[in-house]
Amino acid sequence: MAHGARSRIAAERSAISGHDLDSAIPAEAWKALETRLRRDRFRSWTYRWVERDGDGLHVTFEELEFSVFSGERTGVKEMVADYYTDARRRALIPQAIVAELEPHWRSLNHNRPHRMGGYHDGLQSDAEIGPAKQLLLFQIATDDAMNWCWGDAGAYYAFIEPDDLERLAFSKAQLILECH
Repeated sequence: MAHGARSRIAAERSAISGHDLDSAIPAEAWKALETRLRRDRFRSWTYRWVERDGDGLHVTFEELEFSVFSGERTGVKEMVADYYTDARRRALIPQAIVAELEPHWRSLNHNRPHRMGGYHDGLQSDAEIGPAKQLLLFQIATDDAMNWCWGDAGAYYAFIEPDDLERLAFSKAQLILECH
């Protein structure tokens, strides 16, 4: 990105910081900001996965031109999720964005749940059926609504031996990460 764009963005950031960040920006001010940011353009390299002979694990690189305001809402999902979970700030989210993101927040990656006890939903292992050397204390799955991504959309599993659980010796528990 050109040096001039960096300094202009710094000036925009400074102006925005003078505004109450937990209140909506007036529509006309937002439109003017968007127009100014669209004027700054830069070139950058990106990658994408491509299919070759039925195999989708190939990467291609290409140089693209972007505007500073590319229309991509990078980082917005995380910020909006924080606002969504705060009753005082939820009203600041435009309804169109809520409608777009709410289904995403209300689903778990690969429908892998958070769980306490029972069998784990392994990515790289299978649950041991029947008497087991280790019991599942809990699993915490990747959860976009919580901004949690373990590895590349995996899950953490906490296991403990039955004798250690009976003694409440939780320091003996093992934490394992499995991801794709």
